[in-house]
Amino acid sequence: MQRRSVSSERKAADTENLRLALAQLKHEAQEHGRRISAVELCKRAQVSRNCLYESHREIVRELGGLRLTQKSPLLTEIEAQMKRLKIRNAELELAVRQLASHCDAYYQAYSEVRRKLDRSEKTLASLRKEFANNAQVRRIR
Repeated sequence: MQRRSVSSERKAADTENLRLALAQLKHEAQEHGRRISAVELCKRAQVSRNCLYESHREIVRELGGLRLTQKSPLLTEIEAQMKRLKIRNAELELAVRQLASHCDAYYQAYSEVRRKLDRSEKTLASLRKEFANNAQVRRIR
């Protein structure tokens, strides 16, 4: 079974219709943030998808290139949200580092005060002992 060949006039007309439809869809996609599909292109150009894929490979390549460069609104929103979350994450990491620094400083201050308190308690204990010994010596005399 041999394939029917498409007449050059028919192919030229289909190419013209596809190019016109593709230009219209590009414009609409930019305005409304929609993606362009092969089905939508073929409906608009009144050409079958088989015809598109078999006889108009350059338009298929162009359509594929558009799909790669086009971003859906949902994807754009997700990327914007990820960017906001990365910024917030960096802010929180900075806050955690600052808190860790403050905790370290407070712990060092606490340790120093604790050492001074221990020395003061030892000094106070020795002074009490010395006072008690002096009081006994006075009673004896």
